[in-house]
Amino acid sequence: MDNENAKKYGFSREEVISVISRYVTNERLEEFVKNHPVQIADLQKGRISGVFKGFQKRNSPEETYDARLTLKRQKDESTGKVYISSTPIFKQKFLKIPESFTMDGVQVSFSEKQRDELINDGRLSETFKFTGQNGTKREMFISVDRELNRIAWMPATFLHVPNTFYQTIVTQEQKELLMAGKKAPMNINFQNGRQDVNLYFDPALNTIRVEPVQQPEAVSPEAPAEKVENKQQTEKTEKSDKTEKKKPTRKLEGKQKQQTKAKTIGKAKSAGINL
Repeated sequence: MDNENAKKYGFSREEVISVISRYVTNERLEEFVKNHPVQIADLQKGRISGVFKGFQKRNSPEETYDARLTLKRQKDESTGKVYISSTPIFKQKFLKIPESFTMDGVQVSFSEKQRDELINDGRLSETFKFTGQNGTKREMFISVDRELNRIAWMPATFLHVPNTFYQTIVTQEQKELLMAGKKAPMNINFQNGRQDVNLYFDPALNTIRVEPVQQPEAVSPEAPAEKVENKQQTEKTEKSDKTEKKKPTRKLEGKQKQQTKAKTIGKAKSAGINL
């Protein structure tokens, strides 16, 4: 979320702590707030929070659970009073990727390729496309929230790509790649220097993520010569091993022949035959 939206939808620290008190007993509130500074800062900026660990159930305070929070200002139509609503996103014990599910009133399903991408990469390589109930073409960003073991999705129309990212201009081509749910390559000037990265949108946190581009390892030009040398050395060793293994075999064969001959002569003499 950009700075303009953060100012528009942000919340004060007091408002955030007041919401958190709905999920934690008064005895634990002070310590709980102290242990979750990053999550509280997320909510102050109007973002989906990082994972809060140890929320308590209202009817069973001894039972705890982990969850993210989203906050929203809403207006009570009957009284005109503005209040803050909170939506917890609970952690599941196991990740479940459904065979089929309902979106926009229609039954849809993942292809085998899409299921593999969610399991192995944690996200689809492009937006999930389907036809809605009224016949309109729809697109969804879909990823895996690994901290909560949940599938997260968001309509592609909700994404607003900024004109700049880390003070680097976002081109029209990069915007189109991001809107399509694909990775957009970019060279960004960070504080520690320029770096090639990939940008992609993550619906789990409603944010554009930065992924460093892995550089291929440099190969030494002497490597092939070294391999040839090692191969020659290996061949010499193998020949030496074969020669040494054959030597005791010859001795053993000579000894066995002498023993066989002695036995034959003994049998012949006992039978009265001279050899």
